[in-house]
Amino acid sequence: MFDVAAALMQGMLSLLLFAGALHVDLSELRHWRWQVGSLALAGTLASTVLVGLALWGVLPLLGHPLPLAPCLLFGALISPTDPIAVMGILRSAGAPKSLETVITGESPFNDGVGVVLFALLAGLQHGVEGLSIAHGARHAVRSSGA
Repeated sequence: MFDVAAALMQGMLSLLLFAGALHVDLSELRHWRWQVGSLALAGTLASTVLVGLALWGVLPLLGHPLPLAPCLLFGALISPTDPIAVMGILRSAGAPKSLETVITGESPFNDGVGVVLFALLAGLQHGVEGLSIAHGARHAVRSSGA
Protein backbone atom coordinates (compact mmCIF):
# COMPACT_ATOMS: atom_id res chain seq x y z
CA MET A 1 0.00 0.00 0.00
CA PHE A 2 1.29 3.47 -0.90
CA ASP A 3 1.96 5.68 2.14
CA VAL A 4 1.27 9.27 1.08
CA ALA A 5 2.61 10.81 4.31
CA ALA A 6 5.92 8.97 3.98
CA ALA A 7 6.21 9.93 0.32
CA LEU A 8 5.62 13.59 1.15
CA MET A 9 7.92 13.73 4.17
CA GLN A 10 10.79 11.60 2.84
CA GLY A 11 10.63 12.29 -0.86
CA MET A 12 8.98 15.45 -2.03
CA LEU A 13 9.81 17.60 1.00
CA SER A 14 13.52 16.96 0.66
CA LEU A 15 13.36 17.94 -3.02
CA LEU A 16 11.55 21.16 -2.17
CA LEU A 17 13.94 22.04 0.65
CA PHE A 18 17.01 21.60 -1.52
CA ALA A 19 15.54 22.87 -4.81
CA GLY A 20 17.52 26.10 -4.55
CA ALA A 21 20.76 24.17 -4.20
CA LEU A 22 20.16 22.46 -7.54
CA HIS A 23 21.00 25.72 -9.32
CA VAL A 24 24.33 26.27 -7.58
CA ASP A 25 27.45 26.12 -9.71
CA LEU A 26 29.59 23.61 -7.77
CA SER A 27 32.88 24.92 -9.14
CA GLU A 28 31.93 28.43 -7.98
CA LEU A 29 30.76 27.05 -4.63
CA ARG A 30 34.10 25.26 -4.22
CA HIS A 31 35.80 28.64 -4.55
CA TRP A 32 33.71 30.01 -1.66
CA ARG A 33 33.70 26.83 0.46
CA TRP A 34 35.36 28.35 3.56
CA GLN A 35 33.01 31.33 3.62
CA VAL A 36 29.98 29.10 3.10
CA GLY A 37 31.07 26.61 5.77
CA SER A 38 31.95 29.21 8.36
CA LEU A 39 28.75 31.18 7.75
CA ALA A 40 26.62 28.05 7.96
CA LEU A 41 28.25 26.85 11.17
CA ALA A 42 28.72 30.16 12.99
CA GLY A 43 25.48 31.72 11.75
CA THR A 44 23.24 28.79 12.61
CA LEU A 45 24.95 28.25 15.97
CA ALA A 46 24.74 31.95 16.87
CA SER A 47 21.10 32.15 15.78
CA THR A 48 20.26 29.06 17.82
CA VAL A 49 21.82 30.54 20.94
CA LEU A 50 20.34 34.02 20.44
CA VAL A 51 16.81 32.74 19.74
CA GLY A 52 17.01 30.27 22.62
CA LEU A 53 18.26 32.87 25.11
CA ALA A 54 15.72 35.46 23.93
CA LEU A 55 12.87 32.98 24.28
CA TRP A 56 14.15 31.89 27.68
CA GLY A 57 14.24 35.54 28.80
CA VAL A 58 10.89 36.62 27.35
CA LEU A 59 8.67 33.66 28.26
CA PRO A 60 8.82 34.30 32.05
CA LEU A 61 7.65 37.87 31.40
CA LEU A 62 4.62 36.42 29.63
CA GLY A 63 3.93 34.03 32.50
CA HIS A 64 5.12 30.88 30.66
CA PRO A 65 8.65 30.10 31.84
CA LEU A 66 10.51 27.24 30.20
CA PRO A 67 13.89 25.73 31.00
CA LEU A 68 16.79 26.79 28.77
CA ALA A 69 17.12 23.41 26.99
CA PRO A 70 13.71 23.49 25.24
CA CYS A 71 14.27 27.13 24.31
CA LEU A 72 17.60 26.23 22.67
CA LEU A 73 15.88 23.30 20.96
CA PHE A 74 13.36 25.73 19.46
CA GLY A 75 16.24 27.99 18.40
CA ALA A 76 17.88 25.09 16.56
CA LEU A 77 14.57 24.28 14.91
CA ILE A 78 14.02 27.72 13.38
CA SER A 79 17.59 28.93 12.81
CA PRO A 80 18.37 27.42 9.39
CA THR A 81 17.54 30.04 6.81
CA ASP A 82 15.65 29.72 3.55
CA PRO A 83 17.34 31.78 0.83
CA ILE A 84 14.39 32.08 -1.57
CA ALA A 85 13.14 35.48 -0.35
CA VAL A 86 16.68 36.77 0.12
CA MET A 87 17.64 35.73 -3.40
CA GLY A 88 14.69 37.62 -4.89
CA ILE A 89 15.75 40.79 -3.10
CA LEU A 90 19.42 40.35 -4.06
CA ARG A 91 18.55 39.83 -7.72
CA SER A 92 16.32 42.90 -7.85
CA ALA A 93 19.04 44.95 -6.11
CA GLY A 94 21.65 43.79 -8.61
CA ALA A 95 23.90 42.10 -6.04
CA PRO A 96 27.06 40.40 -7.30
CA LYS A 97 26.82 36.80 -8.52
CA SER A 98 29.37 35.70 -5.90
CA LEU A 99 27.03 36.80 -3.09
CA GLU A 100 24.20 34.84 -4.68
CA THR A 101 26.42 31.77 -4.88
CA VAL A 102 27.44 32.02 -1.21
CA ILE A 103 23.87 32.47 0.06
CA THR A 104 22.35 29.78 -2.16
CA GLY A 105 25.18 27.37 -1.40
CA GLU A 106 24.96 28.01 2.31
CA SER A 107 21.31 26.95 2.61
CA PRO A 108 21.77 23.15 2.53
CA PHE A 109 24.65 23.43 5.00
CA ASN A 110 22.49 25.58 7.32
CA ASP A 111 19.91 22.81 7.21
CA GLY A 112 22.56 20.20 8.02
CA VAL A 113 23.95 22.22 10.93
CA GLY A 114 20.39 22.85 12.20
CA VAL A 115 19.55 19.14 12.10
CA VAL A 116 22.73 18.28 13.99
CA LEU A 117 22.17 20.99 16.62
CA PHE A 118 18.58 19.88 17.08
CA ALA A 119 19.58 16.21 17.40
CA LEU A 120 22.43 16.96 19.82
CA LEU A 121 20.31 19.26 21.99
CA ALA A 122 17.43 16.76 22.02
CA GLY A 123 19.87 13.98 22.91
CA LEU A 124 21.41 16.02 25.70
CA GLN A 125 17.98 16.93 27.05
CA HIS A 126 16.91 13.28 27.10
CA GLY A 127 20.22 11.94 28.41
CA VAL A 128 21.31 9.98 25.34
CA GLU A 129 24.65 8.23 25.88
CA GLY A 130 27.56 8.49 23.47
CA LEU A 131 27.06 12.07 22.23
CA SER A 132 30.32 13.69 21.23
CA ILE A 133 31.79 16.25 18.87
CA ALA A 134 32.82 13.41 16.54
CA HIS A 135 29.25 12.06 16.59
CA GLY A 136 27.96 15.54 15.75
CA ALA A 137 30.50 15.99 12.93
CA ARG A 138 29.54 12.66 11.34
CA HIS A 139 25.86 13.56 11.62
CA ALA A 140 26.55 16.99 10.05
CA VAL A 141 28.31 15.46 7.06
CA ARG A 142 25.45 13.00 6.49
CA SER A 143 22.75 15.67 6.98
CA SER A 144 24.27 18.23 4.62
CA GLY A 145 24.74 15.67 1.86
CA ALA A 146 28.50 16.07 1.72
